[in-house]
Amino acid sequence: MKRVFLILTLALGLLLACDKSNSEPEVLKNEIRKASTQLEDDQLLSDLYLEILSLSTSYTCSDESDWKYTAIGAKACGGPAAYIAYSIKLDVGAFLAKVSFYTHQQEAYNIKWGIVSDCDIPPEPNGVSCEERNAILQY
Repeated sequence: MKRVFLILTLALGLLLACDKSNSEPEVLKNEIRKASTQLEDDQLLSDLYLEILSLSTSYTCSDESDWKYTAIGAKACGGPAAYIAYSIKLDVGAFLAKVSFYTHQQEAYNIKWGIVSDCDIPPEPNGVSCEERNAILQY
């Protein structure tokens, strides 16, 4: 009887330990998979990018010191695809995790589908300015 109880306890512990449904955002559960089609992968990247863009534009820009920027995406030759501004009023850790996840997914997409690019690396901005309440990357 002790053996059955021990096995059930261990099994229940493993099930609870593996349940990550409450600990990670839904967007991080989706990823480029071997079996996914290019259309599904395109949609995943598009949805991720739109979510990131929505977050980055969710605050109006009135003070440049409240804004930073980060690289986003991956060119097939290497390096970032672009840069994006974000408010430090956001949950910065969660935002940068989404950007990193998107970048890794774009790298996986490029490899999986044999994507080639022009290999031009976008210039890194010098900072962010506020123009008409919008954050604008400065070069």
